[in-house]
Amino acid sequence: MSLFQKALETYDASVEYSGAEIEGHQILAPLFHRVREPAIEITLNRDGSLDMLKPWDEKNTWKDKRGKEHSKVVKIIIPVTEKSNGRTSAPEPNPLCEELGYLFPQGKEKYSKYIEQLSSWAASEHTHPFLQPVLAYVKSGSIVNDVQRAGIKDACDDCGDLSEKGKKMLVCWKVHGIEALEGDEPGREGSWQRPSLVRAFREWYTSTLTSDGNNRGLCMITGQNDVVASNHPKNIVGHYSNAKLISSNDMRGYSFRGRFEDEMQALTVGQEASQKIHNALQWLVAGQGVRIGGREFLCWSPQGASVPNVDEKFFDDENDPWGDSVTPSNYRDALQKTLLGKISRLPEQNSGVVLASFDAASPGRLSVTYYSELMGSDYLQRLHDWNERCCWYYRKGDRMTIDSPYLKSIVDCAFGKLVRSSGDWRWETDEKLLKQQFQRLFYCRTERAHVPSDIVRALVHRASALYCYPEQSMRETVLFIACAVIQKYRFDLYKEECTMELEPTKADRSYQYGRLMAVFEKAERDTYDRDDGREPITIRLQPKFCRQPLRTAAQIETHLERAYFPRLGMPGMIYYKNLIGEIMEEIYAFPEKEWDQPLKETYLMGYYLQRRQMYQKKNQNENQNKPEEEESE
Repeated sequence: MSLFQKALETYDASVEYSGAEIEGHQILAPLFHRVREPAIEITLNRDGSLDMLKPWDEKNTWKDKRGKEHSKVVKIIIPVTEKSNGRTSAPEPNPLCEELGYLFPQGKEKYSKYIEQLSSWAASEHTHPFLQPVLAYVKSGSIVNDVQRAGIKDACDDCGDLSEKGKKMLVCWKVHGIEALEGDEPGREGSWQRPSLVRAFREWYTSTLTSDGNNRGLCMITGQNDVVASNHPKNIVGHYSNAKLISSNDMRGYSFRGRFEDEMQALTVGQEASQKIHNALQWLVAGQGVRIGGREFLCWSPQGASVPNVDEKFFDDENDPWGDSVTPSNYRDALQKTLLGKISRLPEQNSGVVLASFDAASPGRLSVTYYSELMGSDYLQRLHDWNERCCWYYRKGDRMTIDSPYLKSIVDCAFGKLVRSSGDWRWETDEKLLKQQFQRLFYCRTERAHVPSDIVRALVHRASALYCYPEQSMRETVLFIACAVIQKYRFDLYKEECTMELEPTKADRSYQYGRLMAVFEKAERDTYDRDDGREPITIRLQPKFCRQPLRTAAQIETHLERAYFPRLGMPGMIYYKNLIGEIMEEIYAFPEKEWDQPLKETYLMGYYLQRRQMYQKKNQNENQNKPEEEESE
């Protein structure tokens, strides 16, 4: 019920946008209207004769804040009734813009109902000059021949009759020569472009609701007495076009068994409230929803404040605010400044944020799989806290930065499989698994819950077999995501602070073994030519190293002594042997029974930080007794 109340609040707060065309955004449908994408545009003269018939091809093109151009087919608002807005198989016509199957005489019941309804509106005191030309043209029965002559693709079959696809094509209308009434802009001839027509339909349809003896009752959303809706709109989430949030058409005993005698005892929602709720949700999902694995995730402010989505980059600008100099401290400073900036832009201190996710277990039923309400400032603080803890070094192009991985990237890395498409490697995760795991992380980020241990284990398993990834960039991504999530996991579980800087004396056996692994790898790579594509023995033995670190380390060191240390020269060999000796002293400080036990997840952090430290550019004093270092791996 809270979802409906917040959706109603959103509609009332945004009613000024109702029916308005805004570049890059879907229209918020007025009451008793619906947003749909037409297939055919028919332009008529005032006498109802045909002027032009063509496919709908209007597109909305805009640029986002990154300068990337987007293009999308324009959708329009069409008048609907309660029955037509929620129709499934029953013939319930829309009053004006309708599918071809309702507009030709061979449509029989559909056609006769459409003519009857439009004639009733046209003959009422709420008529509009736009209606008679449309009514005259549809009554002429020439629409199928006109569609065929216009060559509308897939509309007609080989015999010249409407195809099944053609019957589903939505027709929208324009009429030449109709004067602009109050609120209309001169020169705009489409039915969706005339506020006077929108107003006329609403007045006519409202009058039919009050005069037809409809059931009146308590609206459980507004608390007021109203005409009760018995058929609620569908198509809230675009890819679940027939799924409804409120439905009561199962009268065989399954919906009300042991609870109610009829659906009116379960829930009563007024017509106007139902329209506002569903129009607002459809508008929000179209503009701000994120589809992950077939599940729709939505985040919005009922007061209209701009808030980031849960899986959206927290920083306002695509470029890192610290420029080329990245340290954990200036990353956290930038996060804090961004948080304060976002909070200051909230319209008021008590601005709220609503989080919800939607899924359909069956074609006709839409469920709310997650719902939460937060204060706007609290929501932003939680996004900040996640980014502050779940972050790591990441190579972006030719420079190093610090970032927090996207939630979807975490799931893909943990549970996806590698596939190659158009020459590029990418992760592909089963949709059912993706939406389930994404929602778990969605909950963790918004509710300050602990990162699930099974996701951490999956990431560590993936990062412990780097040789499986065909490209270096993929290895870096896997390590980045794994280390970021491990850092968050360790803080959640042990309140362990990570400086993200190398700690040579850290009292963590796994961490020290990770350092040792990085030294082994770097020592061997220093003997390679730049274009040498071989895998170091350390990377090939990484899974074994994780299970039996001491035994495997001895095996790797023996191999390096025999094959690679002699190639390094005396300064390089001394440097690496001294570093290996220092790390082994830290490991031998632990009880002997722990020396060869399997490694914990922190070995990846030690490996990454030691490797990063060795690949960093050194000044002359640091390098005087070391081999020449590369700037990057």
